[in-house]
Amino acid sequence: MLLFQCPRNRGHARVHLYEPHDPYLQRPEYGPPMGPAAAYASEIRYVDEQLGNFMEWFYDHPVSANTLVVVIADHGEGIGDELDGKPFWGHHVHVHNILSTVPAYFSGPKLPKDSIRMRLDISQIDVMPTMLDFIGVKAAEGTYPQGWSLYEILGQEPERPLVTQAFSIRGQEFFDLVGQVRAYGKDADLDQFGEVLNEESYSPKLALQYGAWKLHYDVTLERFKLFNIDEDPWEQEDVADAYPMQLADMVERLRAWQYQQRWVVNAFENNSTATSEE
Repeated sequence: MLLFQCPRNRGHARVHLYEPHDPYLQRPEYGPPMGPAAAYASEIRYVDEQLGNFMEWFYDHPVSANTLVVVIADHGEGIGDELDGKPFWGHHVHVHNILSTVPAYFSGPKLPKDSIRMRLDISQIDVMPTMLDFIGVKAAEGTYPQGWSLYEILGQEPERPLVTQAFSIRGQEFFDLVGQVRAYGKDADLDQFGEVLNEESYSPKLALQYGAWKLHYDVTLERFKLFNIDEDPWEQEDVADAYPMQLADMVERLRAWQYQQRWVVNAFENNSTATSEE
């Protein structure tokens, strides 16, 4: 949960709620242990009630009138759901919507009032542009915010591709991997990532959703799958062979997105240069 105060008394507060998360622990106030799925549900209920208590207290204070509040999760969870033909528990590894679709709550000045539920094509990468837009600050030079401000989205409702990534490494290990990919030369792209992963890592995957279509891409196996999420929201039936034109269009959109990500490699190179000069 993030809170930003605007415009004059700028402030920022961040609250990280670990639950619900593996390992799933049954909250005793909601009944006896009845398995991991029930324990996970009890954690969700617990967090929901705690957030509700806080928000009731917060909205009774005048400061809430000029504060942007964002509540969002970083991932969903598989609790025995069948993904790629096998029951799956946890997160990461796969790029299905059950793992990548999360609830998001926004409130603040110039946003719709009262309780409004809507399905918008938004992503976690939209949080930073929304906060910067809210406090009237432009992104620092040399940064590359990829998302949209929620204020823009509500005004335009743009059609946009939404990308999901599942990588088994992060942080410095990711940049180390980028360094290895650079050994392939200036034309290296995300296809090479799978070739330098160690045995303990799972194959990196990408997914791109645009409208009713969602493309899965296994980077190591170089395998594409296509799903119509309006008709198949659980992404169980690969229809790539039945819709070759849609497949080609989605692959082209994914390649365009991959090309835009080359700034990651450039950022690594710039960071390495700055470090060596120091």
